[in-house]
Amino acid sequence: MALTEIGREAARSSDDSADVSSETSDYERVDVSDKTFTKMHPGPTAIAGVARGLRFLPPAPEGADIDDNGRGSAGLILENPTIPDDDDFETVSVFKSEGSASDDYKVVNTDDEAVDVYEVGISVGNMYESSDIGDFDTDETIMTLSTSAGRSVARTLDVRGLANADVVRNDSGNPVIAEETGYPTTNDALIEKYPDNDDDTYIAPKFSRDPQLRPDVEGKRVVVMLQRLAEIDPDYDGSAFWATVLADLDDDRQTELAEGYAEDAYMDGDEPSDFIHDVGGTEMISLAPTMEFDPDQALLRDTQWLEWNYPEQDEIEELRHVQGVDA
Repeated sequence: MALTEIGREAARSSDDSADVSSETSDYERVDVSDKTFTKMHPGPTAIAGVARGLRFLPPAPEGADIDDNGRGSAGLILENPTIPDDDDFETVSVFKSEGSASDDYKVVNTDDEAVDVYEVGISVGNMYESSDIGDFDTDETIMTLSTSAGRSVARTLDVRGLANADVVRNDSGNPVIAEETGYPTTNDALIEKYPDNDDDTYIAPKFSRDPQLRPDVEGKRVVVMLQRLAEIDPDYDGSAFWATVLADLDDDRQTELAEGYAEDAYMDGDEPSDFIHDVGGTEMISLAPTMEFDPDQALLRDTQWLEWNYPEQDEIEELRHVQGVDA
């Protein structure tokens, strides 16, 4: 099966709804000051590499070619990045910056109608002074994940990316106050969505905390593929993108996940084999977000912030009284 066909299958089974715990450790952000940055453009395109970490990236400067809504983005640290050897990506190439662009590399499909190739570089909305080097010439890069498709990749690879970030609520819908702290319990998920979006108002989602790479993926080979949703959904004619994450996990873990996906009514597949794909001779699983793991407590203490779904102090005090919790 072609890689782009895998993306089409994954799109049909997307589920934006909603335990094994990680050991608590001192939280230290990965230093990205000496690393290169790569941006993918749809067309379709794909990057393969060994996943080494996720890192929150602060909001881009005004005028930068990064669509993060002023909210920041995530970066996937990939070791030994390369373009997958697949017929769908024969026209995918790596362009290396020769100017002052924020991205050291761009990965584009030169056959895509939105890509113009010139002697001095490429145009993908803006001119990018660069040279076509075919494949990566670096041992490590950070793939920026800034659009809604990028957030989907971050959610898939995060320790707790499935649910939307919120406080834990009781059967009455009220926030649960933790007896140990006297404050609302949070579900520690990655992305918080604005609860009052409607036809007239849209506020983009935000990271509720720094992302953390799920342990079953750390050190494993992954393929991140980016396509236009219109390429894989014949009923869609908009401009949104679709991202698919494939991973070469340990055999037992891959089997466990595939069997779980097959039993999930929201997933498009009846058998575990429906989620396993041969990618260049390697069996890889089409990965879905999880809530199996817990973020490091130090990460939560340093970076967690619910902007829209956390109650005000007076409501917290009332909830303490109602639930019989001392401050």
